[in-house]
Amino acid sequence: MKVCIVDDEEPSRRWLRQLLSGCPDVELCGEGAGFSDLERIWQAVPPDVVFLDIEIAGMDGVRVAESLPGPAMVVFVTAHPDYAVRAFELGATDYLVKPVTAERLRRTLERCRALRSAKQIWVGRGRRVLMREISAIVSGGTYSTLLLADGERIDEWKSLREWEKELTGDGFIRISRTALVNSGRITAIERGQHGWEVILEGACLRFVVSRRRWRLVREALSLCSTAEADSLAGDNGRDFKRLD
Repeated sequence: MKVCIVDDEEPSRRWLRQLLSGCPDVELCGEGAGFSDLERIWQAVPPDVVFLDIEIAGMDGVRVAESLPGPAMVVFVTAHPDYAVRAFELGATDYLVKPVTAERLRRTLERCRALRSAKQIWVGRGRRVLMREISAIVSGGTYSTLLLADGERIDEWKSLREWEKELTGDGFIRISRTALVNSGRITAIERGQHGWEVILEGACLRFVVSRRRWRLVREALSLCSTAEADSLAGDNGRDFKRLD
């Protein structure tokens, strides 16, 4: 796992470097005092994890995290615990308060390893979203909206067709012209007023399965017989509705 350190205080970088040197499977690919150093490191060896001071001379570390050159897990390292809430709102992997201890760093690295092995996508400006947290993705025309299990909605300038190509092999099923759902979140399939509907766990959503897609959905989920599938499901153009 490749990591880098961005902190304008050399003693802090030295201490963290020393702690990281004793950690298995961790490679320090670079360090620096500011954003220009981070860009230089990224061009040479893109890191998996960035240990980032939340207050860098002349810059806000949070803004640096929002402008990362590419996807990476961000661990904020600071002497100011008051920033913790804001950091986690930005999707930070962890938040370390100086002076960092070896045990606290070990727990952070364990979390990074677990997230690295989990299937995930990157959205927005370097935000990580685990695939299992996505209930569905719906089309908005030139953009799409990710519907997360906790009810959050994330708009992305990416077409549903692009998402389908990227996620189909990871358990996502295109059930209509405007909806792609996570098969792992499907808890039931019921006959509704306008045809068959999938019900998703967590997000409390129903999605109508289009007639054209019903056979593919049935095969993907190993449902009823082909003859039964061919006689079911209507498509009224309305793809999802929230349950009460």
